[in-house]
Amino acid sequence: MTEHPRAKLGVVIPVHNGATTLARTLDRLLACADEAPSGVQIAVCDDASNDETPALLASYPACRVTTVTHANN
Repeated sequence: MTEHPRAKLGVVIPVHNGATTLARTLDRLLACADEAPSGVQIAVCDDASNDETPALLASYPACRVTTVTHANN
């Protein structure tokens, strides 16, 4: 997991086939993170999604969203 030395708040999001709601969630969190002076670390744990979740996560820069992917659910 990428360490964010300034981050004082960490958010972990577990997801399985959540592509329909994950983008809105991440976009809102990132907007809040941009306003937070202390920094926010966002990590998403993908539990073997077989929808568009992996592609969606790949579209976010690794420096903003850390992704942990499990091959099996």
